[in-house]
Parts: sequence; C-alpha cells; structure tokens
Amino acid sequence: MRKNPARKIFLVVALLSVTLSGLSAYRQSAKPDRGGQEATHAPAPTTIDSLLEQARILRKSGRPTEARLFAEQSAALAEKQKAWEQLVAARQELSFEDRLLGDYDRLLQLRLANLETVRKHREGFRDAKEAERSARQYLASAYSWKKDYALAIRYCREDLALSEAKDQPGALVPHALQRLGINLYLAGQYSEAEQRLRQAYAKYEAFYGVTHETQAAWYYEAQVEALRWLQRVLVAEKRFEEALEIAELGRSRALAATMTARATDVNAEPTAPPGETIRRIAREHGSTLVEYSVLYEYDPDMLFIFGNFEDVPVASIYIWVIEPGGRITYHESQVPHQGPSFLQLVRQARSSIGAYGRGVTINPEPREPKTQPLQDLYNQLINPVTANLPRDPAQVVTFILQDWLFMVPFAALQDPTGHYLIERHPIAAVPSLGVLDLTHKELSLSRKGKGALIVGNPAMPSLPAEPGQPHQPLSPLPGAEREAKAVAAQFHATPLTGAAATKSEVLRRLPNAQLAHFATHGLLDQTTGYQSALAFAPESGDDGFLTAGQIQDLKLKADLVVLSACDTARGKMSGDGIVGLSRAFLTAGVPSVLISLWAIADAPTAYLMQHFYQQLERGLDKASSLRRAMLDTMENYPSPGNWAAFLLMGESAVAPGSRGVAGNAQPLSRDQMLVSGFTFPIPNKISDLGEDPNPEFEGVVSSVRFDTPLTLTELCDFYEHELVKRGLTELTNLKNVEATGFGLVFRGPWSDREVVVSGTDMSNVGTNARSMSLRFELRRDDDAEFSPAVNEQRAGIPIPPHATGVDIADKFDLAAGVGNIKFLSSMTSEGLLDFYRPLFLKRGYTEFTVEQDARQEVKTWEFHGPLKDLALFLKVEKSFFHPERREANIRSGKPSK
Repeated sequence: MRKNPARKIFLVVALLSVTLSGLSAYRQSAKPDRGGQEATHAPAPTTIDSLLEQARILRKSGRPTEARLFAEQSAALAEKQKAWEQLVAARQELSFEDRLLGDYDRLLQLRLANLETVRKHREGFRDAKEAERSARQYLASAYSWKKDYALAIRYCREDLALSEAKDQPGALVPHALQRLGINLYLAGQYSEAEQRLRQAYAKYEAFYGVTHETQAAWYYEAQVEALRWLQRVLVAEKRFEEALEIAELGRSRALAATMTARATDVNAEPTAPPGETIRRIAREHGSTLVEYSVLYEYDPDMLFIFGNFEDVPVASIYIWVIEPGGRITYHESQVPHQGPSFLQLVRQARSSIGAYGRGVTINPEPREPKTQPLQDLYNQLINPVTANLPRDPAQVVTFILQDWLFMVPFAALQDPTGHYLIERHPIAAVPSLGVLDLTHKELSLSRKGKGALIVGNPAMPSLPAEPGQPHQPLSPLPGAEREAKAVAAQFHATPLTGAAATKSEVLRRLPNAQLAHFATHGLLDQTTGYQSALAFAPESGDDGFLTAGQIQDLKLKADLVVLSACDTARGKMSGDGIVGLSRAFLTAGVPSVLISLWAIADAPTAYLMQHFYQQLERGLDKASSLRRAMLDTMENYPSPGNWAAFLLMGESAVAPGSRGVAGNAQPLSRDQMLVSGFTFPIPNKISDLGEDPNPEFEGVVSSVRFDTPLTLTELCDFYEHELVKRGLTELTNLKNVEATGFGLVFRGPWSDREVVVSGTDMSNVGTNARSMSLRFELRRDDDAEFSPAVNEQRAGIPIPPHATGVDIADKFDLAAGVGNIKFLSSMTSEGLLDFYRPLFLKRGYTEFTVEQDARQEVKTWEFHGPLKDLALFLKVEKSFFHPERREANIRSGKPSK
C-alpha cells in the first residue's frame, strides 16, 4: 500500500498493510451486536483445570509470577484429589513459570517429582508409557537449562529409546534424535552429535516428504532447525564449506522443489548442493554472493515453537562469501548479549527511517533520521565481510537471506563514515542459492511475454476495518494512478486504472506480459502468507483481491514484476522463507520481482520508478538500475525512508530479448483464461474460507470451502449464472437439487477436470448457514485427457501422449509385477508396442509371444520378467464405442505357458 501525503493520519486498512488472520475474516458479513448487554466478569477459577488454564493465560501474557500462584493452587488441588495426570500437568506449568523466572533449581525439582509420580501411579494415566517418555524428555530439558549436559544426554537417550519403542509413524523419534544431537554438541561430542542430527533430518524427511508447496513450508520447520544445529557442529570442526552446503539445504526447500517441479514436470527431492555447484552458481551469475545463516540461542522447552522467529534470541550469524572466481570464505558475527536483541535492532533500524507499522500516525519525516541502528546492523552484517566484497561499484552483491534478514533495509545500512551500502554496490536478494540458480535458468528459457501490464489506482474493493464490522472501500490512490500513467508512457502502453483495473482483466493480460507493474494496495497475511493479496476493482462474483495462493498457480512469462505497493516483501515468516506475494511470483516463473519493505510517499516512489525504468532502457541490469534510481532519488529526497524501501528479489540480469518493452500485453482468449487463470467465484457474504491444493492437478488451488447465510436457491442461481458467464458449460443431466442441498457439475476447456459445486443446509445442526464446496474433480469419461506427468504419477507407468479415458484398476509396480490399466489412444497397435517394448525390456522383461485375432482386430503381446510366474500383457483392440481409437489394456498376470 501507499502513503497519501495529503493525510497525516490514516485508517488502519486504508493506507498501510492489513495484517489478517486469513482473508476470509474480512469477507465475513457484519455480525449483530449483543443488544446492549453489559459485560459480566468471569467467575474465579476453582477447579484443577480452570486454575491451570488461568495460569497458562497469565504466563503467555508475560505475567509468570501471577501465573505461578494459580498453578500452585491447581497442583495442590490435584494432589489432594489424587488426580495424578493433572498434578503432572500443573507441575509442568509451574516449571515453565520457573524457567521464565530463571529458577532452574526449582524447575529441575518439579520435573524430577513428575517422573517419580508417573512411576508410582501408572494406573492414574491414560497412557503411562507416553507420560513416562514425556517426563524424561522434560527432565532432559531441565538438565540442559542447568548446563549439566551429561545428565541431559542420559535422559535424551532414554527418551529416544522410549520413542523408538512406540514404533509409530510420527515426529517423536526425529525430535528425540534432534534433542540428543543438540546436547551432544553442547557437550563437545561433535562426532556423535553430527550422526544424531543427520539421523534426525533423515527421519523428518521420511515422515514429512515433499508435499505441495502451500503445506511443505510449514512441514520443514523442524527439519530446518535440525540442519542449523548441524551447521554448528560442522563449523566447530572447521568444516566451513560443508556447513555452507547444509545451510543451503536448509532454506527455501519447498519453494525450490515447487519451482523445479513446474520447470521439469518432475518432483525432485531437495539435496545439499556440493561446493562445486555453489561455485558454478556464483560464476554463472557473475555476482558476489553473501549467504547468511541465523542461529538462535538454545531454549530446550521451545525447540520447535517459533512465533515468527521472535521467541528465541539470535545468538550468532554465520556468513559465507562466494566470489565469482570461486573463492569461498567463512565469517561469524556474534550478537552481543548486552543491548538490544538482533530483532530489536532490525525494528529500530526500520523505525528510524520511517518504516512504520499498522495504525501509526504519519508525521512529517525528520530531516536527520536516526542512523545508529543502521550503523549497528552494518557492523553486524556487512563489516565482517567488507574485505571480500567487490571493489568495482558495478558488480552486483546478492544477499541470500533468512528469517528477519528479509526485513533489513540493506540499501540504507551505513558504514562508519556515514556512506550507505547502496553507494558502494548494486544489491539483489534471494532466499537460497538453489532459488537463484532456478531464476537464472529461467532467463535461458525463451521469455515469450510481450508488452507491458501497468495497473494503478483501481476502483478499490471493500474490507471491514475489523472482522464483523461493515465493509468500507479501501482509500483511493491518486498518486499511484499518476505513477502508472507515467510508467505506461515510458512503454507506450495504456494503464489499467479505476473500474477497468479488475482482477479478471489483470488475469487476462498478466500471463502474456513481458513486464508487469502494480501500483495499488497490498494486503498482508502473516498467518499463512497465501492470503496476502493485491487489490483490484471488484466485479460481480469477485471481491477484487488477487491472493498469493492464486498467483503462484499461474504460469507467467514476464521477465520482471514490480510490486509498487507497501510491504510486499512481507508475509508469513517460516523456516522455508517468507511466504507471500514475492514468493508467489517466483513460484509462477518470474525470475525477478521488485518488492517493498515499507510504505513510502507517492512523489519519491514515482520519481524512483521513472528513473529505474530509464536505466533499464539504457542497458543496465536490474540491480544496477535500481541502485542508480535510488542514488538519483536520494539527491531530491535524502531520507532513506524515501528511497531504500525497494529490494530486487531474484535475478539481476535481463532476459535476452526482454529489453525494449513496448505496447500493451495482449489478453488471453476466454478458453486460454480458463486454462491458465481460472478462480472460483465467491459471493460477498461468507465466513470460514478455506483453500486447498490437489496434487492431481499439478498443485493448483483446486478446492474451496466456506459457510454463508445465503439460501440454497440463491447459491444455486449464483453459481449457474457466474460459471456460465465465465465460459463453462453445465452438465444439466448431473444437476441434483434437494431440500437440504444441491450439486452442480460444469465442464470447461480442460481435458482432465470438471468443476463440482455442492451446497448443504446446516440448519439441522443449529446454525443458519449453508456450507459450500467448490472443487475440481478428475474427469472419468472416455474423452478425459491428462498430462503425461500426471498420468505416470497416477498409473505408475508411462502413458502415451494424448491418451484418453485412463482407467486405473491397479497402479503399476513393475518391480513387484503388479498393475492393471486401460486407456484409449489414436496410436496404432504397432505404435503402442513400440512405445512399451523398450520400457519393458529396460526393466528386465523379454518379449515372449504375440496373439492376433484379425477378425476382431485384437493383438496381445506377452512379456516375461524377473519374477517367476508373473508376466506383463499388452492387449490392443479396436474400441467398440470409439472405433476411431484403440483400447489398450496393460496388466500383470500368470504367464500363458
């Protein structure tokens, strides 16, 4: 979002990023008030559980001393009633308060007492084995707090043994291995520490696997933390290059896996890049690479619990510099225990230059901004590596960031002489070397985008200031409109503004654009990141918000996307990077995204953008163009708050053939639009919105659910009208309408899927709402056609291109000799044989016999393989219902002879 200089005070949702716990909260209809009823005070807690819950509430609100009083009462009452399980829980809560108060002796005594209680009163626990395992785990943590690592290791080993004895899939074993590895490292036993941490990582990998990117970013949290401790072990043994490889393995794994899969149609397991691969990336990129790894203090009770990486202080930062010539150097920056924490330092630096947060009164900027935090951050992050940075001011420095480093204004960091870092170097950033390698490879692909898509100041959609309040339009941005018109003039294009700048029109043009520039409001979702959104003009059936989850499902051809809205660098902070708008565009195939770290005023933004594009047209790379634009803006607007907000994420080089952007990006046809940019229409009055991917559809958001007060008739009419308007055809023979629900089925230009809409009346469960489900489902008819990659994933065996009606009775496992599939194909019988014969021969099968029935046009080939009494059969015959095609059946079975 953008500042409006005409207003010094702004509405919460009008001029800066809106932090939301999911966009669905803002789409809810207004809830009625309580009719003027006076608030009543909750009764004082008197039961074991209510006392314990009050203690937890007070502890989490930062009042551990008060919390302890309630926990003590809960423990006393539980002991009196011989409620042993509740007694253990109350003591555990007391130990958490003691941890916050720094009383580790009392913490240890409480946890010793818990283990003794479990041993003596096993009958009082629903799962005594798990209670004992948990007690040993927390006792190990108590000894870690006291730095008695010998006893901590002993109880970690007991915890591991009990976890392994449960023999259940889950995270217990890798968690136990990780705790053991950490304590071994702290005890200086590096060899076994490395072994245990690698085992923990392998167990996490086996348990979580590589899933869809919207899910995997969260699954990697524990894995990432195990890898950060493994880095410490390797650094302690001075194996700095190996530590870099592990540091790289532990970042942006979900993003890199998704980008790789979309580029190659192959789901690849992330692996640690060897040193030579890292050197190749630096050499090919032609940039000095600076990779940071943020390491946290050890909190034994919060090993897997991070709140935006704020709960545990940063202990040190590992830094590697990889020069284009291949030299790798290692440095460490210790974070002082005295003074502000590293997170406080980042926030102070941002605040000192006007990176204000939500709901702040905007005052005229100070002439002399506070610069000390900028110098302190320079000393932490840049000073250790100054000698290894390039002397040539034209050479780009690419920072590989992590956690809160994504929020650091690197361009504005000041050296001891008062010079800003941007005065020394062009700057770019990426979440990992692997992602940098992928964005660089994107440049080598033919970027077929043509023309520019410029959007500024759409007719704004509406949101409530707070959930449950009436919707209000976001404030207009006349300065953003002027910016868009100025940028469009540079490219001889016509900007989309006002009511013309709808989300549907943006989605029609964006897939064909060579360059996209968005000057509008941005919404910030720090809960999941996937509901972060750009605001466009609303239409019937569409609220106007283009979410990160929708963006990442597009396939874009642009060389550069510029997000001239506030806080577009932000989102949900995870161990896999920042999940938000910039990540979504990278996932969609864009090699370079220009993002903002905060909101800046219209005039300096427009000035900076004009000069940025001028430098690009003169032949500079993207990072150098941004540097030159920042230096030009600095001359007229000296405060770094006005020029340092933008950061180039991704590739600095310009794709071949991408200079000389001119004219408008051409819109997609209706059928093209449905294939590449379809989104489910959603009415205004909804709540509890949920969106899910489906791997069968190559990761797109393919299932949407929500509740609504609209009637079943209103919903049925709405979807029949909206989906037909979008070019879909209803299969009326499948329409089903009953008193308690309805179901609709629609077909579009997709050969592999259909849209299914279903609604259910929830009145029978006491709520005046309807539950809606919108989803893609696999087509099952004879004309259904899937991509070869999807077919192989479903069938377990390659399927010829353009095969239709694939029917999988049993998924193939050639090694086990199991499988039975059918499909239709326009290939001849001999063509199908030529397709499968090499595959079967490669797997160890030999061709045995062929049976032919010329009258019935049936041919059967038999292959004998490495498994005794098992053969593969390929049967091809003319289809009865589709005589222009062949019906193929591949199955395993007993040999004919």
